[in-house]
Amino acid sequence: MALFKLEDSFFAFDSPIGITLCIEDSTAEKQHAYSAFMQVRELCERFEQLFSRTISTSDVSRINQAQGNAVAVSPYTANLISAALPYCQKSGGVFDITAGCITPLWDFKKGICPTQQELDQALQHVGWEKVTVDGTSVQLLDAASAIDLGGIAKGWIADRLGEALLQQGFENFLVNLGGNILTHGTNPQDNPWVIQVTNPVAGTSEAPLVKVTHASVVTSGTYQRFFTQNGRLLHHILNPKTGYPAESDAVSATIICEKSLDAEGFSTTALALGIEKGRAFCAAQPEILAAYFIDANGTVFSYAKTDSI
Repeated sequence: MALFKLEDSFFAFDSPIGITLCIEDSTAEKQHAYSAFMQVRELCERFEQLFSRTISTSDVSRINQAQGNAVAVSPYTANLISAALPYCQKSGGVFDITAGCITPLWDFKKGICPTQQELDQALQHVGWEKVTVDGTSVQLLDAASAIDLGGIAKGWIADRLGEALLQQGFENFLVNLGGNILTHGTNPQDNPWVIQVTNPVAGTSEAPLVKVTHASVVTSGTYQRFFTQNGRLLHHILNPKTGYPAESDAVSATIICEKSLDAEGFSTTALALGIEKGRAFCAAQPEILAAYFIDANGTVFSYAKTDSI
């Protein structure tokens, strides 16, 4: 039976946010959905106030400003940071939340890059091992270190929003956090959700269609925030070991997992590793159901653990 589709959209985390609910076409269900939309908006506002590196009163800012002292934070913040650390470890340092001392040195909107001296100084304080979480207390063992949760927060948030919708009794929905997509159940036609993987290379028609019923699809790409300097493309996916944009033969990597945290946590690493090493990395992670890499020519390279997602 076809369901009625109700959508809400707003702006948060510097991204457009979209929530799609599939419900029965009744006044009571619509009122229920509007209430759920308000809850999702309130959660997003709360999470942004906690996790943003640029909001001076956020938990993340307070941790970064604490000069190495332990900071009492929200259980949400402690949970997210604890959840992020294993992805740093599995990446071998290719993904590192303490790259927060590097990211402020770059301005991709204004096309500003740091000096080598600035990078060398900041790199001394990068290392996810410098982060400790004890209950709801977070401490940076290096007073000059800093965290940036921008590379994983949306995955954690998407999972929390999905849990909130399930608790409200919704079984069929899609959460889109600016390209980070979480699905549950089916679309309004009672079919799997169909997600179009973007191929950023102009003039290329090849672009995978992903059919999912209970999975998250997350793309990391060098084309999303970048500028060109002296003929060199400088993108926002930074290598925590060099401080410069990661050198990769992939312009995008799309990861599909059941949990959005996994898809988000692995997507940056997969892109930074490049196509060959990235596919091998995906094969070693049991959480990854499938992956798509796209190179500068627009060619798609896929990896799939299963035919059914």
